[in-house]
Amino acid sequence: APFGTVISSIKLAGGLGMMVIHTSTAELYERLWCVYEIAYAMDAGLMVTTAASYEYLASLCAQRSNAFLRVDTATAECSVPEDQVKIKERVLAQLGGFERLDGTIVAFRMDMANMMGLEQQEDCLLYTSPSPRDS
Repeated sequence: APFGTVISSIKLAGGLGMMVIHTSTAELYERLWCVYEIAYAMDAGLMVTTAASYEYLASLCAQRSNAFLRVDTATAECSVPEDQVKIKERVLAQLGGFERLDGTIVAFRMDMANMMGLEQQEDCLLYTSPSPRDS
């Protein structure tokens, strides 16, 4: 089964970790594969870092409220129904259920915002201005 295989092989090989890439075209927290792999990698002790498009950061800054902290991984989906069933089973059996997964993802999102220098609303001013390529 592919679930967690790549992440486990990275850990065994002494790899550097995992990069989570955010774009404005798809919300990765609504994708069950993504939230599962983030949590699985964190539980495995891998370093999980992030990168984001300018547009994603702008939308993140617009959400810097309680809405940013609301995550419902139980509603995340897979395009392949069989994968969704298997990953949900693994979330329950290996990751402590969806409530714990929600907490892991909220913590990851907060760490990501802090890592990108978005600790305070004022830090978002850069991303609420027009994009540099609009100039």
